[in-house]
Amino acid sequence: MYCSNCGIQVGTSANFCSSCGQSMNKKVDAEIVADNSDNMMIRETFQEKGLNQQKRVEGWNWWAFLFGALWYFYKGMVGKGIAIFIGAFIIGSIIPFLGVVPVWIYCGAKGNEDYQEHINNLNN
Repeated sequence: MYCSNCGIQVGTSANFCSSCGQSMNKKVDAEIVADNSDNMMIRETFQEKGLNQQKRVEGWNWWAFLFGALWYFYKGMVGKGIAIFIGAFIIGSIIPFLGVVPVWIYCGAKGNEDYQEHINNLNN
C-alpha cells in the first residue's frame, strides 16, 4: 500500500504514513484525466466517513498555450474551441499579429481547469 499524500510505501496495517503522517484510513480512487508530456492531471476522489471531495488540478498547460483552439477541439471541448477561435479572430483583426497573444495566454492558464470541468460534466 502507498501513501496518497507522499507516495511512500507503507505497511498494510499502518494507520498513518511514517514519512508525512497522513492518515491511511482514506480510500483513494485515482483516475488519469489528461496525459500531457508536461502536465499529468490526476483527479482523486477521497472517501472518508461518507464525504466526497475532489482535488482540483490547476496550472499552466503548454499544449493548450501552443495550439489554442485546436487543443480544445482535440480534447472534445468543441463549443469552447469555437468561442476561442472566434475571439482570437476578432482580437487579431483589431490588433494584427499581437492580438492573439492574450488568447494564447488564456488557453495556457485555463486549459487544465477547463478540461477538468469538461471531464466532470461528462461523468455527471
